[in-house]
Amino acid sequence: MNKRSINVLIVFLCIVGTITAQNRSQFLNAGDKSFMEKDYYSSLSYYLEAMQFDSSDLNVMYKIAESARLFDSYNLSKEYYTKVVEKDDNNSYPLAPFYLGEMAQTVGDYNAATTYYNMYLSEQDGEDEYLSAKAAKELSSVQWAKEIIQNPQQNIEIKRLGDDTNTEYSEFGAVIEPEGITYSSLAFQTEQKKDIPTRVISKILKSGDVSGVPIEGDLNRENLHTAHTAYNTNRSRFYYTICDYNNSSEIRCDLYNRAILGDGSFGPETKLPDHINGDSHTSTQPSLGFDRSSGKEVLYFSSNRDGGEGKMDIWYVTLEGLDQYSEPVNISSINTAEDDITPYFHTNSQVLYFSSKGYISLGGYDIFRSAKDGTDYSQVENLGYPTNSSFNDVYYYLSMEGETALFSSNRTGTKYVDPLNESCCYDIFEAEVKELNITLNAITFDASTLDTLTNVLVQIIDAETREIIDTRINTISGDHPFTLESGKEYLIVSIKEGYTIDTISLNTNRTYQSKDIVRKVFLKRSTLDLLAYTFDDVSKLALPGTTIRLIDLTDKSIQEIE
Repeated sequence: MNKRSINVLIVFLCIVGTITAQNRSQFLNAGDKSFMEKDYYSSLSYYLEAMQFDSSDLNVMYKIAESARLFDSYNLSKEYYTKVVEKDDNNSYPLAPFYLGEMAQTVGDYNAATTYYNMYLSEQDGEDEYLSAKAAKELSSVQWAKEIIQNPQQNIEIKRLGDDTNTEYSEFGAVIEPEGITYSSLAFQTEQKKDIPTRVISKILKSGDVSGVPIEGDLNRENLHTAHTAYNTNRSRFYYTICDYNNSSEIRCDLYNRAILGDGSFGPETKLPDHINGDSHTSTQPSLGFDRSSGKEVLYFSSNRDGGEGKMDIWYVTLEGLDQYSEPVNISSINTAEDDITPYFHTNSQVLYFSSKGYISLGGYDIFRSAKDGTDYSQVENLGYPTNSSFNDVYYYLSMEGETALFSSNRTGTKYVDPLNESCCYDIFEAEVKELNITLNAITFDASTLDTLTNVLVQIIDAETREIIDTRINTISGDHPFTLESGKEYLIVSIKEGYTIDTISLNTNRTYQSKDIVRKVFLKRSTLDLLAYTFDDVSKLALPGTTIRLIDLTDKSIQEIE
């Protein structure tokens, strides 16, 4: 994940002090110093002040564009990259077209993104292997996104939670509780100390009848980030993260847990063992689920530890006992060379949700899903529009029944910590997931002739309960239409006399984007037609009137054929 931002908590702000520089040089020096310290809010403020002295300085324009991009002031960054590209006659800023394309893509200006990605490739293709590959990939994303937004998911309705939950800072990691929601918020500050700047930190809050308030007790640490909410299956243990700043914008996190006592309070804090946490990497964003294939609880988390596929990756450990964990496993089948973050495992449907920058998307982080089947994960699917946007969409959480989802996004409509520059922040959104009926056509064929097969009894069975859901017999064609529910596992059983019974699996977790499924069923004959010819061994002429004996070697029965 891009460590300029939340280093997986999403956009960490720092508070810039009063600007005291008195001339252009001082503003520039202060901006450069802040930029080197990854304090992009301050560097942006200083560079904008320096711009007041000379509005034609191309170098300052580029520094403003860079600071704004790294502080997620997308429109401001787009404005200044545009100025640079238009005025850069000597190609002194060769990366400007690429980042201008990225900013245009982020704000949903897909036509402009196409123009500037192509401009970068025409001028710089091959100069930077990574950026060239990324520009090509994002061109594919842009074309895909333009089609997707024309076909939004009809069963999804999105709304932003109110100001009693969301603030001008970032809110994220929300989960649904019986009495409301629990979530994390960056609306808090460290204590003021001599020679140590005040910084924004996160705390875990509960929201119900009143606005979000920090969880009671000593769960939230002073002067450190406390974030994320994850319970084990029987809600006897609570998992979360503690993080500290490495610099002005980067943090490092460790995973912790606490027992939940009989009165609902938390027991003592326990840091997860060193083979999960480590000083050289961050481990964050815990999610627990019950894996039916192994019969064990699994802890998913994101980390930039060694052995991954790229930057931030999704890992898991199996819970072998109380505070006993397997070695971390990288889910290489879904991780990419880019950042893969915020995993959430939905136990009821056995589906893993996560956000990534490594797949074709609408822009920024999109939310994806992959159904777990035994030890394998299905092909990754994008949740589509309107759940995803051209901005960053992260921390997806689905209710047990699958009817309500919560996620965080910095899409248009969120509050800004810096309204003038449209900077930051992430708000919590709710998605109402309406029932999506899926049409299945099971078409039956003879496996040997490939002709369609009529008079086949086709049954749809619930894979979990083994209940027969529906039955069809078609005397005219091989078509057998059914209406199924999304998010379930089915068995398609086909029966016809003279043929071997055929059973295939269907997991509608994998059909989130499509309401129409076709499955072709090829039935094999259970008996074979034998045509035997007899000839005279000497003359080689046909030998009529011959009696042939067929002996079944399995039961020694004899069948005579004349």
